[in-house]
Amino acid sequence: MQSARERKPVLTYTFMALCVLFTVRFYYLCIAAIFAAESGRRQFDALAFFHSSGIGFIPKYGFDSLFPWVTSLFYHSSPEHVIGNALSLWFFGRSAERQLSSLKYAELFFVCGFLGHLFTLLFHRFSETPGLGASGAIMGLIVFYFLTSLSEDSALGSRRGWKTYWPVLILSVLYILPNFVLGVAQSRGMDVGNTGYIHHAGGALGGWLYFKFLDRPIPLSCVAKPELRSAPSRRRVS
Repeated sequence: MQSARERKPVLTYTFMALCVLFTVRFYYLCIAAIFAAESGRRQFDALAFFHSSGIGFIPKYGFDSLFPWVTSLFYHSSPEHVIGNALSLWFFGRSAERQLSSLKYAELFFVCGFLGHLFTLLFHRFSETPGLGASGAIMGLIVFYFLTSLSEDSALGSRRGWKTYWPVLILSVLYILPNFVLGVAQSRGMDVGNTGYIHHAGGALGGWLYFKFLDRPIPLSCVAKPELRSAPSRRRVS
């Protein structure tokens, strides 16, 4: 049986590739739709385009089709958006997939993404603004990584572990906390930009719930130190 460190994060690389491919498709369809509208001398209707093509999760039409619940996680609005999320998947996703089986890792990713959608429906039920990107799911991966890192049998239980992981933990907190605050502000009607902060908050909650109600995954210490992988695993008791 492969150790956690030897296990290839194939699903993470697949998600990264899907993000790039879906975003390229989005640009192609968008350019084609704009060109068709101009050729027919009519105004380009962005909302109709997103709704008919299934690109983006639109809260107002959230229950019309299930496909946008999944596909919207891979479409991204700009090169910077997809590159940032791909890099986040490369860092946090690989660690999460090595601690979990591929099936559980997929569950974690989609549970976080779907909870992000549910939060968006809860706070912006009649919004017609489409949501794009895997940021909510990635927020859940970050929370999962953060909580796993702080578990009692992780590498952070040692001083050496803190030296290895404290920059990651600080960056995680700095990334998570503002999204919760801005998500609440956005839900109250404050103008804080077009970023789906409340979607991020839902994804973060998904990461916490997944960690809370699952058996403890392979500790990060075993991922970093293959010689420890034979140590008996312990069931987490709440």
